[in-house]
Amino acid sequence: MNYFKLDQLDQAEQYLLAAKRLDPAQYYQPQIFLADIYTRRGNRRAAIRELQDVLALRPDGPLSDSIRHNLAQLSAAP
Repeated sequence: MNYFKLDQLDQAEQYLLAAKRLDPAQYYQPQIFLADIYTRRGNRRAAIRELQDVLALRPDGPLSDSIRHNLAQLSAAP
């Protein structure tokens, strides 16, 4: 997450993917950060996949409404 906050997205992606592999249900939800990275890079499909993964793990989580909103926006984009 520190690499993400420092805008070092390549390093952030590497460690967030490792964290997700080790424990996909981590409380800080690395998928959300990965989705942001993929959105910034223009990879909507990967961003959607990550957000769907979060909802599959925590469908009623505290961020589920905003994640659904983001998914709708990403899905509707041309």
